[in-house]
Amino acid sequence: MSLAIKHGEQATLRSLCLSTLKNSATNIAIIADDTGDVISYGQASELVSRITDSFAQAGLRPGDTVVSWACLNTESVLLSWACFVAGIVFVPLASIWSEERVHFVLEEVRPQLVFTDISHYDRLEDYRLRSELARFVVYDDSTEFDERNDCFFSNWISESECSKMTFPTFEDSFDNPAIMLFTSGSTGRPKGVILTSGALSNSGRLISEHFEWKADDIFLNTGELHSMSGFRNTCIAPLHASCTVLLSKPESLHPLNLPHHISKHSCTLIGLSPLIVRMLNTMSSHFSPELFSTLRAVICTGEFLHPKQVRQFYDNTDVPILNYYGLTETSGLCCGHDLSTFDPEETSIGKAIGAELEIVDENDDPLPDGEPGQLRIRGPNLMKGYFKKPFLTSKVLIDGWFYTGDIAMRRPDGHFLLRGRIKNTINNDNTDLVHLEEVESALEYHPSVEDALVTRMMSDDGIERMVAHIVLGVINVDLSYTALVKEFNMFIDKKLGSGNLPRRYEFSMKIHCETNIEMSMDHLQSRRVNETVS
Repeated sequence: MSLAIKHGEQATLRSLCLSTLKNSATNIAIIADDTGDVISYGQASELVSRITDSFAQAGLRPGDTVVSWACLNTESVLLSWACFVAGIVFVPLASIWSEERVHFVLEEVRPQLVFTDISHYDRLEDYRLRSELARFVVYDDSTEFDERNDCFFSNWISESECSKMTFPTFEDSFDNPAIMLFTSGSTGRPKGVILTSGALSNSGRLISEHFEWKADDIFLNTGELHSMSGFRNTCIAPLHASCTVLLSKPESLHPLNLPHHISKHSCTLIGLSPLIVRMLNTMSSHFSPELFSTLRAVICTGEFLHPKQVRQFYDNTDVPILNYYGLTETSGLCCGHDLSTFDPEETSIGKAIGAELEIVDENDDPLPDGEPGQLRIRGPNLMKGYFKKPFLTSKVLIDGWFYTGDIAMRRPDGHFLLRGRIKNTINNDNTDLVHLEEVESALEYHPSVEDALVTRMMSDDGIERMVAHIVLGVINVDLSYTALVKEFNMFIDKKLGSGNLPRRYEFSMKIHCETNIEMSMDHLQSRRVNETVS
């Protein structure tokens, strides 16, 4: 039977991976910036086969689990493809996680194998001493590494060459669990989102089709595999397009170096976070627009990107930014823009893609266009559930709908606009509901604002108040605190009305050191997390 997957045809991750590795053997699959390696899909096929044989040698069976805790590298992408083929559940963790957080996940998941690099391996010493189940495989080489029961990745896959063991067959199904991505939980402990083979393959297909990926594209990945966009856009969407993914050293992705990196490798597509877009805009005087000349589009997700930033980037580079919306629980993409409808002034998150989106009130009754309510999503790409958390799953998956917790409304033209999170709201003195992101968005239109964040605070009398944290850029106003407050209150009143005025402002100046700019943005985001916890 032919393994060829036709354009637009649904496939499991196993059938997708085997089809692309076989039928696109001469296409370049991976360019590794750190080592200079260039790997074709044919070469990747041989390596994936050796990895699956090594799974068999290690006694793994379909449905078992492996964890990867390291910075993004070539081996981790190949490992994910081998997991697709073998029916192994792949669990990538963020490289910046603390040991405590990783220990919690390892105890929860109880993987048969843990893949890591040498720096993270050393940080897991306590767990390694206590664990009787997992074996550790180290990605990168080091003369200091000589543990008896663990080995390097290259040695590990070499062990299977002398063995005649092959990985057992299994029933390939759309509903088979394929990966588990851990997201922040309200209790402070991460929660695992179980995503199926069919849902992930379909999500990757939607990305490649909606954003018109082609076989000669070079996609630059700027995210790690622990995030939905980082994983799907690196490990799944390229398989659908038979294109190339560029894996880069962290220093190459610094905003000062990124434009030169794009030009060096003639990248045609790139995935960026809103933070990186803002930083590139801030540093635009440091590089020539010609460095972006090979880019066809930027795809962007993670949080709302203000139209002011989209317009500035487009004016600087002539490259469109295509925003899209999705959550880990929906396998990512379920709403977005495309090249044919790009408008730098657009404030929406686009139209539904491969899913049904509906706005409902507190009684779950659908609301008409123009009325804000909770956004819920239904479709084939929803998560299987939260790992070992059936009660939490039942709170968000109800009658086939996933309740996002996002406040949105639908325009008559079918576009959806985000209005905030259910928790990121307060009642003002008139008992009207105010969405913090809406006030943020208004502030960011002010010409003196570099960035803004609005958080909640509880007053001594138990009343929630808004606090606006503002990073000032170009100053066209009196710098006294009283004058600044008056200026911004008048500005918000004009845009949103007097019921949306913050009770307090905190101002800071734009810092001209790029590293400090990044720190100031992260600081503002942490303020929201810390001040809005109920």
